[in-house]
Amino acid sequence: MLQALNTASVIYWVLETDLPEFGGQSELLASYQDYIATEVGNIALRNLDLVA
Repeated sequence: MLQALNTASVIYWVLETDLPEFGGQSELLASYQDYIATEVGNIALRNLDLVA
């Protein structure tokens, strides 16, 4: 039980924290992000950013 709670808290911490942006952002990337946020949602966009 303790291991399951620990694992769940780590997963929540990793997937729900916002990462700082490094460098500039291109216009194409901004348009992709706007489209994904509109069609799928902000949480999916954040998860895609974490994977990248």
